[in-house]
Amino acid sequence: MEKFRLKDDMEWVCCQCGSTDITDNSPEPETTEVYQEVPDGYGDLIEKLVPVITESYISLECNQCQAKEFEAL
Repeated sequence: MEKFRLKDDMEWVCCQCGSTDITDNSPEPETTEVYQEVPDGYGDLIEKLVPVITESYISLECNQCQAKEFEAL
């Protein structure tokens, strides 16, 4: 990300004005379930439906200078 960075305490900071008053508009990631072979705990592989993230992104906005950034993950 160019307009925002993370501080040591995992807090977003605006790179343009230095504000930590940031709104995170990121939605929950989109997921779908697919069949995948996974260990069953007894040494065998079984097919099981597992959730897979199909779409995810970060959307941030500075409440002080109104800088905005959107980034797909």
